Amino acid sequence: MTNQAAVSSAKRRFNVDEYRLMAESGILPDRVELVDGRIMWGDKERRFSVAEYRLMVDAGILSSDGRHELMDGEIIRVPVDADYRARCFEILQVDVLLSDFRNALATVVIRSNEPIRLSDYSELKPDVALLRPYANLYKEGHSHPDDVMLIVEVSRLGGEYDGNMKVPLYAEAGVPELWLLNLEEDCIEGLSDPTGSDYRVKRRYERGDLIAPALLPRALFEVEGLLIPKRRYFGEG
Repeated sequence: MTNQAAVSSAKRRFNVDEYRLMAESGILPDRVELVDGRIMWGDKERRFSVAEYRLMVDAGILSSDGRHELMDGEIIRVPVDADYRARCFEILQVDVLLSDFRNALATVVIRSNEPIRLSDYSELKPDVALLRPYANLYKEGHSHPDDVMLIVEVSRLGGEYDGNMKVPLYAEAGVPELWLLNLEEDCIEGLSDPTGSDYRVKRRYERGDLIAPALLPRALFEVEGLLIPKRRYFGEG
């Protein structure tokens, strides 16, 4: 599936009640219509800004449970694996990361599933974010690319969502480094040195390797320790 097709299939659709609530809340301008769940402005689909996106959460149009993100003006539903055990495995993997990072990085602000505003039209909620020490001064919990030292995403559904859809947005915003924990291939894909909509440096880290954030080179981690043993989930020996 291409990046554009993946975004299209994951777009949040709206019903008539939500559409009317958006109009009543002043989120939508005049001359827009609801067509098959899409907010249309003439023959073009309406893009939303971060400010409008947050108003939808405040108005209760979008839930505040973190199951959606704003990507280049499109409200995207975060995919959820239908397999209950797979979902539990992802959650456990994030918990392991948070524990290891907090034990090793006392001065770095560590957040999980909290918004990072990448631009006026993109706001993502990464699984784990390492932020500069002054991050405690952030207002309303919204950080920005300049505050980020490292983003970690637990790769879901073959990496289509966290990889193909989100990597270009992180790179364009200048996020210095991104780690994708590839659960299917049992490795960490390290991306650094953003250029345009991609990263110039790409490395694959497997069990037995050491890995350190580029901006925290002394904080060495064993990949073995960051990845949950596969046998705990897959029943392997």
